[in-house]
Order: sequence, then structure tokens, then C-alpha cells
Amino acid sequence: MQNLSSDFRQRLSEQSMDMQNQMNHQREQFDNRIDSVEAYAQREFSRVDSNLRAINDQVNAVATDFNNRFQELAQQQMNEQQHAQVTVAELGGQIDAIRGLHPEKFSPGELSALDEQFQRATGCLNNQQYQAALAIAQVRLTDASRLLARLNLLNTIFYERLMELRRMANTVIQRIAGFETETQPTIEFNINEEQYELDYDINYWTSGRFDNIRRQMNQISQHLESAETNPEIDINCLEHLDNEIQHINESISMLDELGRNELLRSYAVGDMAVRVHNSFAVEGWRLINSGRHEEDERKPYTFTYEDVAGNQVALVVNTGNEPEETSLGMEVYSSDYGNEDSAYNQEIRENLIENLRSGGIPIEHVERRNDCAQNPTADTFVQRTSEEVSRINEARLQTEANLPTQVTQH
Repeated sequence: MQNLSSDFRQRLSEQSMDMQNQMNHQREQFDNRIDSVEAYAQREFSRVDSNLRAINDQVNAVATDFNNRFQELAQQQMNEQQHAQVTVAELGGQIDAIRGLHPEKFSPGELSALDEQFQRATGCLNNQQYQAALAIAQVRLTDASRLLARLNLLNTIFYERLMELRRMANTVIQRIAGFETETQPTIEFNINEEQYELDYDINYWTSGRFDNIRRQMNQISQHLESAETNPEIDINCLEHLDNEIQHINESISMLDELGRNELLRSYAVGDMAVRVHNSFAVEGWRLINSGRHEEDERKPYTFTYEDVAGNQVALVVNTGNEPEETSLGMEVYSSDYGNEDSAYNQEIRENLIENLRSGGIPIEHVERRNDCAQNPTADTFVQRTSEEVSRINEARLQTEANLPTQVTQH
């Protein structure tokens, strides 16, 4: 608690020791009563919002009681000049104490109003207008005591809340750092009853979303570091930052699950691609080209094959509804009919599907699409289908990610 009576002895040196003791005793009681209110706020700061009005009422009552007793003592043992001098001096002392409690953060404008009135009262003293000086100082001394006590309380609440949020933020930052260690994290999973262990880069498999989370958390950390000196960060702003920290912490868990599933999806696509290729190789189809779309492990795997008769088959292996599931797009281009829906092309297609099933590839559902005209060549089919499923995958990622909004500038 700021000691509002630190200069009482100097201001009251001409008064009796008994007078000084009585005033100091009243001031100590004021300090102690405010300290007890602050101690309660410090213990209960997490629930102080609902009690803040009642606490403010207590603070105002204590400040009013102190100033009433202060004025009673001064009136009993001082003449008008002395009374005015000590009251103006006390007002100035409290204003000085207020300056160190960030009034611009918690009560903008109040200090400048008090200081203006203090200057008026000081001017009246200098002009020996003691009654006018006393009238101004008495009213403003009560306002200053209330503001000083309230600022002590708000600083206590603010500091406790800030320390809690810094601890929370540090925990989240350490959690983020755990994904960015020099030792690459790994994950284990089963596909087709076989155990696999793969390196795991959470930012890569969430398509940069984890970096967004890290940047947002760094912004929050910077806000918290500057909170004590930044007048724009008040208690309400701390509550907003609390919500953002909790949201980011939840998002880390969600992104971790999302990233692991995306890695599993990619591996399932790769595993299916190997099995598809083995099936076509057994049947004598020649591989023309293959690989991930745009050479990106997160994207579909594509093939183009040709048989001895010059017929071509274009395939796109993509992820399915679940991480371990896959889907297969296929288009047949015969040397005589192109990709028309001819009986000859249908026969080739049915034979290929049967061969895949015979090779242990489960094809539970076949969907036929009427968009042959849009895919005149195998390359066109591969490009258009890969782009289409990539857009679908990105939309699914965005839905599953559901990231928190960008950090608000405070």
C-alpha cells in the first residue's frame, strides 16, 4: 500500500506531538483497512469481477472515513491557514502516490483532473485565499484518497492476473517447443496389420497451420511482457488474452491429431499406390509416369499405364473418408474409342477392377461419372482429378482445423 502519510511529520512539524500521533494513527488505520481489502482481492482475484462493485464500495467508504477524521482533527487544532496548508499538502502527496500506480491504464483522465484542482488550490494558497484553497482541497482530497485506494486494489488484481497468464502462456509455449525439438518426433500406427514408425513434422502435415498458432502465441507473449507499461492493456484485455491462450492450447491438441491423421492418410495413399502398381505390373501394363501430384506427399498419387495394344489407363489414388481409407479414380483410353463410354472401354475397366480385387485391394463401391468430354487425354484426367480432390482435401482440412482467429492487437 502506498504510504500516504510519509511526509506528515514535515507538514505538521509545528503542531503538537499529540496532534501528529492522532493523525498518523488515523492514517495507519486507513492503510490497514485498505490492505485488508487488497488482501481479499489478492486471494479471490479469479472471482473478483463479480465482487468488484462491493469491493469498490468498501474502498470508497474507507477513504471517505479517513478524510472525515483527517478534517475533524485539523479543524480542532489548526487555524484556517494551517488547515488549508496541510490539506493541500496532503492532496499533493496523494497525487504523487497516484502517479506511480498507472492511472492512465485503470482510470484515464482522473489524475489530470485532480492535478488541475491541486494547482488551483495551490494558487489560492499563494494568494492567501485560504478558505478557497481549503474548499477545493477538502473535496478533491476525498476523490484522491478514493482513487489512490482503488488504484492500489486494481494494480493488485491486475498483477495477480498477469502473473497467472504469464504462467499459462509459458506452459503453452513450452508445449509448442516440444514439437520443434532437434530430435524429430515420430508416430507409430498400423496399416493392413503392419506396424510403422514415421518421422512427424506437425507444421508440414497441418499445411503451415501450426506455424500460425506459434506466431499467435508469440504475439500474446509479447503483449503479456509489455502489459505493465502498456496503458492499453487493462484487466478486460487480460481476460481476452486468457481466452485466446486457452483457445490456442486446445488448438494444439486438435492440430496434433489433425497432423497425425494427415500423415496416416498420406501413408495409406502411398501403400495403396504400391499395391495398385503391383497389380498392373502383374497384368503386363507398362508404367508411363507416376508420382505425387505437384511432388507433394500430402497430395494424391497418380499413374498412367499403357498396354501392348496402345490402350491407356489413368489413375488417381486419394485419401478416403477416414485416415486409413483410400479412394481410386480411374479413366480408360482405348486406342480405338478414346475415353468414350463404349462397351470395349467398359470391358477393360471391369477387368481392371476385378484384377485389383483379386490382388487384395478392396473396392467396395464403384461410382461412374459422366464427364468424359472434360478429360480428352490421360494427362487431362490426372491433372483435373488431382486438382479437384486436392480442393476437397483442403476444404476438409480447413473444417477439421477450425483454428482460432488472429490475435487482436491490444
